[in-house]
Amino acid sequence: MTAVPPASLAAALADAIDPLAEIRYRRQLCREAYERGRAAGIAEGRAAADADWFASLAPARAGARVAARTPVHAELEKLRWGPGGRDHFGDPRPGDYTGETARQDKAAKRGAA
Repeated sequence: MTAVPPASLAAALADAIDPLAEIRYRRQLCREAYERGRAAGIAEGRAAADADWFASLAPARAGARVAARTPVHAELEKLRWGPGGRDHFGDPRPGDYTGETARQDKAAKRGAA
């Protein structure tokens, strides 16, 4: 084994070391940090946009819930006009006042009995 003199060792190390390697390494670190930060920012921005969009739909969802609880048109018509619909709204129903002639008929039946 031969001993290397310190001066030639320093010269050999100086030749072996790339002076721009440190710069390339720092630029690579900066590039990776930028890409990670950008990806994290995009993910955070998309999450915020999704949350805003979901919150903006709250009135529509509330309206849909009200509409789901509202009876359909046919049910409303039946409640409004009765079982026969609009065409038979004025028809007599059970328990309606039958008028004076009905009283006279009942009185006549009682008297005949």
